[in-house]
Amino acid sequence: EERVLDFARILGSLKTTKRAGWYHAFVPFPESVSDHMYRMAALSFLSLGSSDSSLDVNRCIQLSIVHDVCESICGDITPLDNVTKEEKREKEKNAVEMIVDCLGGVGGGKVGERVSELVNEYEKQETKESQFVKDLDRFEMFLQADEYERQHPHLSSHLAPFFSPPSGGWNSKDIEKWVGELLKKREERKEKEKEEKEK
Repeated sequence: EERVLDFARILGSLKTTKRAGWYHAFVPFPESVSDHMYRMAALSFLSLGSSDSSLDVNRCIQLSIVHDVCESICGDITPLDNVTKEEKREKEKNAVEMIVDCLGGVGGGKVGERVSELVNEYEKQETKESQFVKDLDRFEMFLQADEYERQHPHLSSHLAPFFSPPSGGWNSKDIEKWVGELLKKREERKEKEKEEKEK
């Protein structure tokens, strides 16, 4: 029982751990890591209507829920933190190990094993589900950036980098379409805002 409480408290810290990228963009009162992961998990249900009918929706939801769980211990590390990719990977790996150790024999050790397995699957990006969830991660970021830009138009230049497409492209054609629609609506909005200013 004590280990369950410890695990619950570790997860609870995600509710107050802010997404660091928004701080660097000067967004006031940015979302928490938990906020981000919840919308990702809910969006995972959309895999049921994916053009790839073989996607396992339950797996997608589980991957979404744990993909940033390490940040409950090591925080949200961004490129602006002057931490190398290797150091970031090591910090996050150690954090996951601490979480798994915390769980110990809960559920006969199966809970910790599942968390570790899911995190590794997401990091390796070898399964269709992990690739879909990675795209969801980016899509959710685009959505949040768009929402912040609507709320704080003066931060548009600081938020612009968050709309950059992934260097390797999108794995999911469905998510690529959703992003395309979002960017189209954003351009229409910005054009309208520009016209209003010029009146």
